[in-house]
Amino acid sequence: MSKNDPIQVAAAFVNRTARNIFLTGKAGTGKTTFLRDLAEHTHKNYMIVAPTGIAALNAGGATIHSQFSLPFGTYIPDSNFRMSADQNQGFYTRNILISHHRLSKVKRLVLRSLELLIIDEVSMLRADILDAIDLRLKSAKNIWDQPFGGVQLLFIGDLFQLPPIVKDHERSLMHRYYPNANFFNSLALKQSGLIYVELTKIYRQSDDVFIDVLNNLRQNRITAADREILNSHYLPEEEHPEGVITLATHNRLVDDINQNSLAELEGESHFYRAKIEGDFSESMYPCSREIELKIGAQVMFIRNDSSQDKRYYNGKLAKVVGLEEDEITVVLEGEEDEFLVPKETWENAKYTVEDDSLSPQLDVVGTFQQFPLKLAWAVTIHKSQGLTFDRAVIDVGRAFAPGQVYVALSRLRSLDGLILRTPVPLSAVQSDPDIVHFSEEKRKSANHVQDLKTGQKQYMQLLLNEAFDLMPIARLVGKSIERWPRPLPFDVERVAKWPDEWVSKVGELIQIGARFRSQLNSLLNASEEDQLFERLTKGVEYFESELKTILVSLFGFRADLAAFSGTKKMINELDELDHEFMQKWRRIDEIIHRCEALLAGKVIEKNTKSEKAITNWRIEQITAQKARAAEDKALRTGKRVRSKSKARGGKKVSTFEETFSLYEEGLSIAQIAEKRELTETTIVGHLARGISIERVDFMKLLPPAKAEEILRSYKGQDGLSDWRKDVDNAFSYQELRLALAHIKLKK
Repeated sequence: MSKNDPIQVAAAFVNRTARNIFLTGKAGTGKTTFLRDLAEHTHKNYMIVAPTGIAALNAGGATIHSQFSLPFGTYIPDSNFRMSADQNQGFYTRNILISHHRLSKVKRLVLRSLELLIIDEVSMLRADILDAIDLRLKSAKNIWDQPFGGVQLLFIGDLFQLPPIVKDHERSLMHRYYPNANFFNSLALKQSGLIYVELTKIYRQSDDVFIDVLNNLRQNRITAADREILNSHYLPEEEHPEGVITLATHNRLVDDINQNSLAELEGESHFYRAKIEGDFSESMYPCSREIELKIGAQVMFIRNDSSQDKRYYNGKLAKVVGLEEDEITVVLEGEEDEFLVPKETWENAKYTVEDDSLSPQLDVVGTFQQFPLKLAWAVTIHKSQGLTFDRAVIDVGRAFAPGQVYVALSRLRSLDGLILRTPVPLSAVQSDPDIVHFSEEKRKSANHVQDLKTGQKQYMQLLLNEAFDLMPIARLVGKSIERWPRPLPFDVERVAKWPDEWVSKVGELIQIGARFRSQLNSLLNASEEDQLFERLTKGVEYFESELKTILVSLFGFRADLAAFSGTKKMINELDELDHEFMQKWRRIDEIIHRCEALLAGKVIEKNTKSEKAITNWRIEQITAQKARAAEDKALRTGKRVRSKSKARGGKKVSTFEETFSLYEEGLSIAQIAEKRELTETTIVGHLARGISIERVDFMKLLPPAKAEEILRSYKGQDGLSDWRKDVDNAFSYQELRLALAHIKLKK
């Protein structure tokens, strides 16, 4: 690692420490590229979120409010705060968040598996929302003595760009707890601290004079000479060259320019409507649901070309030269050949943890298909963030937020492409002084070499302590058992005794783990590496054996409970315990691999083989326990045996019919599972049966394009595992299971 390369420094802190990191840098320094590379190579279980729907789409993640089930409004980080009647709307406390906005089981499992949370476009993240995230992570992981429940956070963004939004009625109450709304004022973050890494090499601009002006603008050091340089590019409106995009501060002004310019064109309008499937809220639309165009319209691409040709990019301008019913032909700026614009599909995805994986995976829940174009005589400065232009008319005479002038100017490659619609007023070039102070202080105090050395040792200690600490699991076991009836009302002695056996076994492992952690830390502090790994190897063997015993017992208990009525909630809680024990096993299984790499100064590689072996063992054991329970005569003669149907509206309705009815009401698989208090895997099994008897239409369960793609990928594979391997895990087991039922029906 080169200590002079901030990209390598940031990657080292993410992958070799547990420290929180703020990766920042001017526009065009490579923050987005870093995020994509990190997501592909990090060994940690991670999740990407962003403050807005559009930012989440661009980052390839989910929105903060959706993933953490946060209500819209202000979070009050004070457990003793009592709201007045007029504050009930728009404000929420810890108790309200936990009691009235509970996480679904799927979201809890995702958060429990998390090691690294990546928050993109952090300039828009408010401090109170970050403290609400802190509460969610602590609660999900049952770890209350560490900020963010022990999860590492990576913040990415430029604070000198778009600021967080605070409404007038929120400001006074927020000010009781935060000096301002910027994320770095979060109470949890002040407790944990962060490493500040700034990218300095600019890839967008090469004009040294322009770079100096932008730097001074960021740091509130704008001089009279800088303003003179900028204002020398002012041109009266009548002298503006044709076809140059305008960047303006307000939506209304941008809409007026675009609509008036479109109206001035001769010819009829053509309308192109987006195809929206599944869960895709309006706030996430990447462009208009309906695009109105005429021949001669100036448009801008709003997405990079996903094909191998790479003909266009996000922000590329073009002129419309042909319009048909479902075709748009343009000439790209700087080119002469006509280009037939393809449709693009945006995916709304949510994180989940599949049965065959221990890592969070993005599951597509909705799609938006449209031509990737928008009218582009003008665009708001807000929407221009992340874009690059060779030339632009910039109107910042009415800039209303710190950073707007900087965002607008930094979209350009050089001063040669700058045209000012109005001179830049002095009042418009002020950056937020709190941000300037924070950035300067962090830059001055940064000591990456020492922080990395200390952070690596702390990370290894954390790995050792976390792997062999079963207290969070014990808390989860305790909470679950407290909610169960005692004694358990089942007339099978083995079933009734199981919970007490778990409590005893986990309690024993907690004590052994505490002593073992003390031994490991002593050896680590004494630099006795050979003895450390010798003890570690034996400890891993012992704890893995004990966890396997507990898991087999859990699988057996769950299989037995399935024979009794009134056990859905218990089974759901066992599913969560199953996940938690499996995650613990994975941490223990990987501990030697990770520690060896840390001590050797090597990159910690992903250990997918280990995860696959663990999940395969789990599937085999669950299958065996289900088969055993099915043959167990004691379960068939015990009390409270689960009936095969339940009363609904005075009639006997099978469990399959209940699922079919909810499906016909338009509920998703996740919604049906939550409503029925069953696992999603069980619901998929019901729907697969429904497909086989023609009660459920497979082509309506998934977006049609995706359903067709799955069906085309079937080559007669022997099983779902082989099929999934052949498609590089592009589809989940659930999707393939449903598709296979459809294929068998057609045959």
